[in-house]
Amino acid sequence: MEPLHQPNNIIAQKYKIISTLGEGGSGITYLAQDLQNNQNVALKALSLHRMTDWKAMELFEREAKILAQLNHPAIPDYLEYFDAEIDGEKYFYIAQQLAPGKSLAKLVEENFRTNEQQIKDIAKQILEILIYLHSQTPAVVHRDIKPQNIIYDKDGKVFLVDFGAVQDTYYSTFMRGSTVVGTYGYMSPEQFRGQSVPATDLYGLGATLLFLLTHRSPADFPTDGLKIDFRSRVKVSDDFADWLDKMLEPDLEDRFSSAREALEVLQGKRKVITATKKPMLWKAVVGMGFSVLVTVGVFHHYKWAILNRLAFVPTESICDNVNDIKNYVTYGGNPSLNLKSSDSSKRKKTLLRCAIEANSQPLAEFLIAKGANINEELHYVKSVDWAKFLIDKGADVNRKINYAQTPLHYAVINQRKDIVELLLSHQAGVNAEDKFGYTPLLLLFEIHRKNSNDLNIQLLNDYRVDVRYINAKSKRLRLPLMKLLVEKGANINIQNYQGYAPLHLAVKQNDREIVKYLIRKKAKVDIRTKNNAETPLMLAAKETAEIPIVKILTDNGADVNAKESDGNTPLHIASMNTQKSKDIIRLLVKSGANINAKANNGKTPLHNAIKVGKNRVKVLVDLGANVNAKDYKGETPIHTAIRHWINNRNEQDSIMNSIRYLVKSGANINAKNNNGLTLLHIVAKEGHLKDLDIVEFVSQLGASFGVKNN
Repeated sequence: MEPLHQPNNIIAQKYKIISTLGEGGSGITYLAQDLQNNQNVALKALSLHRMTDWKAMELFEREAKILAQLNHPAIPDYLEYFDAEIDGEKYFYIAQQLAPGKSLAKLVEENFRTNEQQIKDIAKQILEILIYLHSQTPAVVHRDIKPQNIIYDKDGKVFLVDFGAVQDTYYSTFMRGSTVVGTYGYMSPEQFRGQSVPATDLYGLGATLLFLLTHRSPADFPTDGLKIDFRSRVKVSDDFADWLDKMLEPDLEDRFSSAREALEVLQGKRKVITATKKPMLWKAVVGMGFSVLVTVGVFHHYKWAILNRLAFVPTESICDNVNDIKNYVTYGGNPSLNLKSSDSSKRKKTLLRCAIEANSQPLAEFLIAKGANINEELHYVKSVDWAKFLIDKGADVNRKINYAQTPLHYAVINQRKDIVELLLSHQAGVNAEDKFGYTPLLLLFEIHRKNSNDLNIQLLNDYRVDVRYINAKSKRLRLPLMKLLVEKGANINIQNYQGYAPLHLAVKQNDREIVKYLIRKKAKVDIRTKNNAETPLMLAAKETAEIPIVKILTDNGADVNAKESDGNTPLHIASMNTQKSKDIIRLLVKSGANINAKANNGKTPLHNAIKVGKNRVKVLVDLGANVNAKDYKGETPIHTAIRHWINNRNEQDSIMNSIRYLVKSGANINAKNNNGLTLLHIVAKEGHLKDLDIVEFVSQLGASFGVKNN
C-alpha cells in the first residue's frame, strides 16, 4: 500500500508524522508527534479517495466508536477521531496512545525465544483483556488476534492494539452485516462464514501462542479434519497442550465457552474437558461449509482440484491469498467467476478485481492469460494505471454492464478526471446513454440535486457508489470534466427523462460558470423540458431567484415572454416566487417582458403576486401592471385578493395591504366578474358577511352593497 503521508507531514495542525508503524485492511498507522504536548501517539489514517471497498470506512468508524468506550490499562487510550482535507483529498484519523514495546511478530523476526511459562504469562494477560472486552454490553469481539496486534514491552507486559476488525455482537447477531475479516492462519472457521462470537478471539489467541512456540504460521501446520495437528511439533506439558488444543478447536461447541473459563483452566482452577472425537472430514464439510474447509487449508495443494469437481464456488475470502487464487484457477476454476459475498448490497467481486485491488499485476497477468473477462473490470478501477493496463490488454472501452453503463459513466460518477481523459483518448462513446437515459455529461449534474450537500442517493445506489466517496471537491471537478466531454463531442443539448438539458440543470444548481460555459458552447438558451415546457429562464425565476443567472440568460437572448404548458411566462413565475424575486421582476421587465401577459387561465403576473404580498404587488404596479386586468372568469386582482383572504385568514394583514395599494393605484373595488359579482357579492356568496373585518375594510375603501349583479 502506498503511504498516505510522509515523515514531517503536519496533519490538521495537530500531529507531525514521524514514521510508519504498520498497515492493515482498515488503514495505515503512523508514529506521530502530538504538537500540543510533544508526546508520541499512534495515528491511524484512512483515505476516502484510495478506498477500494466501502466496508473499510464502516470498520474504521466502528473502531473509533468502540475505542472511545473502552478503558483498560492494556488497551492504549483513545484520544480522538477527526477528519481533514489535504490537497483536495478527504482523510479520516484515529489518534491513540502509543503502546510501548514491539509486536510479537517483530520480536519473532528478531529470534525472540520463550519457554512455556512465558507463553502462559502472555496468554493470561491477553485473556484478562478479552474478559474485559467480552464483558461489555454488547460484547466486543476483536476478530483479529494475531502476533502483529500484541505489543510486548521490556517488562513482559502486553498490550492489545489495532481494533480495525472489531465488532460488537449485537451488530453481528441482529444486523447480519458481518464481513469476513481477520488474518489467514489466525481466523477461526466461523469467521469464514462471516460469524464472530467471543470464542472467536480464543481461537486467534491459540493460533498466536502456537506461532510463538514454533515460529511458524498456523496455516503451515498439517490438519486432521479441520483441526490443526501441532502436538508433535511443540515441547510443552501435556496439560498445556490439552489447553491449547481446546483453544484451537474448530467447532465452537468444543472450544472454551469464554475467556474466563480458558483463564481458570490455564491457572489450574479447572480441568480441561476434552472434546469427543468428531466424525470424519466429509461430515465436517457438510456441517461447516466448503468455504471454511478451503480457507483453513485442509486439502493443501489439491484442495481446489477436489472442490472444483464438487462445483464449489469460493467466497471473497479467497482474495486474501494469491496462491489460493492461482491454485483455484490452475485446477479448473473459472477465472471470470463472480465470488460469493455475504453482503448483498455490494457488487460481486471477480478474481481479476481481487488482483487489481491487491495491486498485483503478476496475478492479473496470470488470470487474463487463463481467460479472465477483462471487459467488466474497466468500469470499477480507481487507478489510471490499472485502467491503462486493462485497455492495453484489450478491454472494451464502450462495454455496457448492469444498467447499460459504460466505463466512462463510472469514471465520471467517481470523479476520476485522469481515467476520463484516458477513456476519451481511446474513443470512448461520449454520448452513450445508460438505462436511465443519462449520458456521462448528464451524470455530472445528477450526482447532486441542488447543491453539494444534497446527493442523488438513488442514482449513487444504482451505480453502487458509496456516498462517502463523493466529497466536496467533486463539484469543483464538474467544469473540468465537462470541458473534457464537450471537447470530445458531448451533446450539450441532451435531455434526461424529465426533459432537463445540461443548461436546465446548471441553472437549477445555480452554477454560473457552467451556465456561461454552456452558452458559449451554443447550448439552446430556450430549450424546453418535456413535461411542462419550461425554459432555463423559467427555472431561474422559479427555483434559484438569482439575479446573475437570470442576467446571463437574458443577455444571451433568452425569450422573456416564452410560455410554459400552463401559459405562464418567466414573469408569472417570478411573481409567484416567495424568494428575493423583486429584482428579477425588474430585470425581466427591463429586458422586454410583457407585464400584462396572460396565462392560459387569463391571469396576469399581478394576479399571482397577490398571494405573495404587497411588496411583490407594488413592484408590478409601479412597473405598469394593469390593476384592472381580468382573467378568463372576468376577475381582477381585487377579486383574487378577496378569495385569497377568505381561504387564508392568517394572511389578513398582508392581503389588506395589497388591496389597499391596488385601490390607491386605481383598481375598481366594485369591478364585476363574468357573473356580475363584485368582491362583496363574493363575500356574501361564500357566507362571510358576518366577518365584519372583511366587510368593514372593503366598505371603507368604497365597496358598495348597492351595486347589483347582472
